[in-house]
Amino acid sequence: MDPCRVCIVLIWACYGRATLYWLIAALLPALDGVAVSHLCRDENKVVHGFAKLGQKARRRRVWHVVPPNEVLVFLQRDADRG
Repeated sequence: MDPCRVCIVLIWACYGRATLYWLIAALLPALDGVAVSHLCRDENKVVHGFAKLGQKARRRRVWHVVPPNEVLVFLQRDADRG
């Protein structure tokens, strides 16, 4: 498992979500050119779809051209709305 992920899981388990967010917020100023914003899952179903796939994956997956079918549905809906 990725050492960064292990660290995040340990912080979450020991101190909870609020502490994890506080630590991330404290680290962000050290990263030049990084901007962070938050959207609810309902507002960004494409990202939520990728996150769900990532949780289920046993190995790293990369899509260069065509996204997986599980996410393609949400991309099409976004395109139809735009």
